[in-house]
Amino acid sequence: MDAGFSADRRAGQYDMNYFSMLRQFLYGGGRLWFEDIFSVSGFLVLNPRSHRLYVTEGATGEIIGIDLPLTEADGTVSPGRGGTFPSVLPSLIEYDGLKSHRPVASRDDYCARIYDLSEWI
Repeated sequence: MDAGFSADRRAGQYDMNYFSMLRQFLYGGGRLWFEDIFSVSGFLVLNPRSHRLYVTEGATGEIIGIDLPLTEADGTVSPGRGGTFPSVLPSLIEYDGLKSHRPVASRDDYCARIYDLSEWI
């Protein structure tokens, strides 16, 4: 409840967008074409406006944390937010595109590195 998930929210709220994105990463409607590049290892809702997605790099086996927004900066929800992200993330990982994004200085026992893509998304 502290993260904002609530039964009284409409289907257009961020929780539906978020679970739709996770479903694409985990099931993808068939064979996951990016499974040799990375796999989803987990996620953590950090606060009502952001979450961290954990992915395991196929080439190194390292777990990377990626901070992503759940809402716009003003707290409003954009329906479909993150809808294309599952198709873009494989190239960011495969070609080291994550390294051009701001690294997060805080430590996380669940991953080796963290990148903040909140402003990029």
